[in-house]
Amino acid sequence: MELAAAPPGITDLLTQRTILEHLFLKRPTEGEFWYVIVAEWIEQLKRYIGLPTTRKFYHQRTNPGPIITRRDYAHTVDVVHEDAWRMMIQWYGLTDGHKPIKLVVYNYRRGPEIEHNQNSFKVMLSVSSLEDFHHVKFSKMEKVGHIEYKIRQLYCIPKDQQSRIWVKTDTDSEWRLLLNRDKTIGKCLDIDSDFVRPTVALEICVEDEKWVNAPQDATEIQESPTGPLYEHNIFTDLTSSWEVDIHEQIDHIGKSLVDNLHVNFSAFVQKAREFVDERDYHLRQRERDIYLRETFIDDLTEKLEDKEKVLDAQLESCERQLNECDRRKKEIEVECKKQREELDRLEERRRTEFKTLKENFEMERDKFHSELQRMSEMYKIQDNRIKLDIGGQLFTTSLTTLNRDPESMLAAMFSGRHELKKEDSSGSYFIDRDGTHFRYILNFLRDGEIKDGTIPENPNLWRELLTEAEYYQIQGLVGYLQSLLHNLPQRVESPVSEPGKIAPRMKSAGLVFVLSIVMCLTDLAHSEDWSHFYLRAACKLMESRDFKTGNSIGKEKVIAFQARVSSRLRNVPKGRTVRFDTVLLNEGNGYSGRTGQFTAPTKGVYVFDWTITVDNGDTFFTEIVKNGSAFGYNHCAAKRQSYERNCSTTSRIRLKRGDKVWVRTTSQGTDAHPTWTTFGGHKL
Repeated sequence: MELAAAPPGITDLLTQRTILEHLFLKRPTEGEFWYVIVAEWIEQLKRYIGLPTTRKFYHQRTNPGPIITRRDYAHTVDVVHEDAWRMMIQWYGLTDGHKPIKLVVYNYRRGPEIEHNQNSFKVMLSVSSLEDFHHVKFSKMEKVGHIEYKIRQLYCIPKDQQSRIWVKTDTDSEWRLLLNRDKTIGKCLDIDSDFVRPTVALEICVEDEKWVNAPQDATEIQESPTGPLYEHNIFTDLTSSWEVDIHEQIDHIGKSLVDNLHVNFSAFVQKAREFVDERDYHLRQRERDIYLRETFIDDLTEKLEDKEKVLDAQLESCERQLNECDRRKKEIEVECKKQREELDRLEERRRTEFKTLKENFEMERDKFHSELQRMSEMYKIQDNRIKLDIGGQLFTTSLTTLNRDPESMLAAMFSGRHELKKEDSSGSYFIDRDGTHFRYILNFLRDGEIKDGTIPENPNLWRELLTEAEYYQIQGLVGYLQSLLHNLPQRVESPVSEPGKIAPRMKSAGLVFVLSIVMCLTDLAHSEDWSHFYLRAACKLMESRDFKTGNSIGKEKVIAFQARVSSRLRNVPKGRTVRFDTVLLNEGNGYSGRTGQFTAPTKGVYVFDWTITVDNGDTFFTEIVKNGSAFGYNHCAAKRQSYERNCSTTSRIRLKRGDKVWVRTTSQGTDAHPTWTTFGGHKL
């Protein structure tokens, strides 16, 4: 859509649109002036210069003509900024009979807005009564100096008399003295509405320059106002009277300038000719210089082309050498990669060998320390040998063995607290007891347990030995013997009478076997000696003839083992085999306390259980392994507990003859408790 041509003498429409588009978007700012224009004229102007408009009834883009500020039938008006008003007055002028309607912007509490209604003020003299006043309208942006001037003019106050004004916003407020004439009345009184009607009283100074005529109930203040009195209000345009004079002076200056131009034109032409001749001479001289330079450049270009050819040849040679270097570099990288892989394999093999050597060394070191400890104990025993005369039988032992059980009578005798009498001839200590079974008591104190096969399977001997153990107050042996006697099977006089039926004695033996299996699978943290005894008794019963029926069922070999840890396991690395070095039961000889591994003597399904005991704050994570493959896990952690924790796991694994099963760590274990950390299993 093309813009209509602007009338002669008027700025083109594109310029008008560019200027007014920015000015129409201005927002009101306090103190600025805005002018009232009929909204219909504004919409027609926008359509004429090509700005967006909300009116749709204009069919042609015509010149809107002079500005219309009022119309009898116009119900809506619009306001434009003072800068836009000045531009439109310059371009279109003002319709005859219409006057500019000027409004000011006042900053209300809700924001800056155009003041459409001026406030009505009650003006009076300070000595007048409250009923004697005049109504005068002032803008809230009017200066105090102009309001004082209008009141002086209203009451005909001479110019040589000083005055000042008192104000109050309503009848209930107090009088305030306004001394700064340059401030606006709206800000002085904090007016926020067009309907506030303040009261203004003018006080006249007496001849001796004293202020004694303050309004009633006002406090006398001896201060004079500052600033001038303003004759004109803020809406008076003082530039309109001298605009005509400015235009006349501009015309006069223009005519004088033209005359001076005619006078000086001849001299200017002569000087111009001389300048042109001199400029022509310089141009010719410059042309000769340029020719010489072009000749020099041609020679230089020829030389540079020759050098360029030489450089191209050298560049081609360098590229060939670079390609050769790249090829050689790739070959070297491939060779280095192969050597690096070979070195990695060699390093991995050496690391594996070193790990194996380290493990073997640690095993040998542990073995050496264990042997060293045993030798130390042996030397200690040899240094503290003691002879005992038990009912006429001599026994030689050590002070360490006798003090092994601190609660026993033997430990009390040889604690050093009592003076003992030695026999003069042999140097032994006499105890008036039967010495027949005393060797079992010494073996128990030496080993800390009863080894398999060291005590005959004789209940009468057990009862006699129990009497001796109770006398010597060896509670460990007492408890062990009591458990043996308590779990003896009941005697049955009648054997198997009929073929195909199980004798009552076999039934009781089978019950003992079932109980032994239950005890093997149950974690009794403090009674592992009982459980391995039950398992051993069950194994013996299965091998005995009491399990045979009238059909003559043959004897079946039993495979079962039970072992425990003898010392604390501290900071065991990940992947290390846990060695349960104290073997309590090993029927079938499948378990090795030295390696910690169980080797299956025959194929079948085996049941394995292992228990880990840790103290408060410790962890010990393990897994059961068949030929290197994990089959079960035991994660034992005693976090935030005030006592130790037992963690048991049972796994059932099908094995072939020669398969190996062991327990190893899955992460570095901090600490595992001895004695109560066990490993056992049996074949189903």
